[in-house]
Amino acid sequence: MARNKGRLTLNQELNRELFNKKRLKYHGKFEDKQADKKLKKESNIEIDKINFNDLQMKKYFHSEDEMNQYKKVTENFCRWGFNKLGKRVPVDSKELISLIPDYIKERIENYSPATVHKDRTALSKIYMLDLTDIKLPTRGVPTKGHTDRSESKRSNWNRTHIDDERVRFWSATGRRREEYTILSKEKTRWIEKKRPTILPKNRDGTCNNIIPIYKDGKVVAARAINTKGGKETDFDIPKVDIEFVTKIFKEGRLNEMLNPTDEANIHDLRRVYARKIYQEYARPLEEIKDEKIKVNINGKWVYRSAVYYCKGKHKGNWFDREAVSKVSKMLGHSDQRCHDVIKYYLL
Repeated sequence: MARNKGRLTLNQELNRELFNKKRLKYHGKFEDKQADKKLKKESNIEIDKINFNDLQMKKYFHSEDEMNQYKKVTENFCRWGFNKLGKRVPVDSKELISLIPDYIKERIENYSPATVHKDRTALSKIYMLDLTDIKLPTRGVPTKGHTDRSESKRSNWNRTHIDDERVRFWSATGRRREEYTILSKEKTRWIEKKRPTILPKNRDGTCNNIIPIYKDGKVVAARAINTKGGKETDFDIPKVDIEFVTKIFKEGRLNEMLNPTDEANIHDLRRVYARKIYQEYARPLEEIKDEKIKVNINGKWVYRSAVYYCKGKHKGNWFDREAVSKVSKMLGHSDQRCHDVIKYYLL
């Protein structure tokens, strides 16, 4: 059946009605009071049982990547809704929005709690609704079986390929799986518009996501242009790997190191990287145990011991707080996430 030439495709309608570029304005603070007033008028406060600060967070996206992920969820919901209604309706119509609870309940029966939670969060943000009344099943403790075998299989792949140059490169740079990539022409242009920088582009207009930083002819650090949340991250190369990483870049073999295989346990290699960097920056704990440093906790600067003392089941482990903060930043996290970095990377 021929498509009506006057009707927009679903993708075009989503871009125009729900995913326009105006929703990419959020960067932490709102300085435009006129925009705030307009947002209050546009929002349906009667069905939105949330305060205005939460509404601002729901209205805007942090990055284009986040917007594209939520767009996929919304497109799946719209197609499901059209089949349910037996006709196509506007993507922002009340008739379609009223089906969201039924859609999530159906997803609960067929998908994991993590997937359904992602769907509920996305639809809540897109349509600016409070969907917390829809209870989701909690994710239980995995039984010994599939999860353990999968993790063991990946770790085993790392061990059997320990001499593979890719494994060494991944453990020397410590990036997330999706950061070992080449940025498209569109993504490269978008980043150059948003940031006051000129990226070293390839002949076809694309750009490597990992750029080396040279000192005395050697790659001592690097920059990941597009990381989680659309940020860029500078990170050091461990001293033991500087010669190897320099060789890879000078020989033009970076492309061989990109797009890690699914069998590789990248998080385990990030853990190896974190420990190398921590050992380089850590100071003798006996020398700094009486030292105090300034730490930002929930927006307030307070003094804390330079030594981080673990609690609970990890009690008895001590770490250099400043060294942990540096590791956290190089991994692409906040420099205040000492607890998480110690728990998931250093212990």
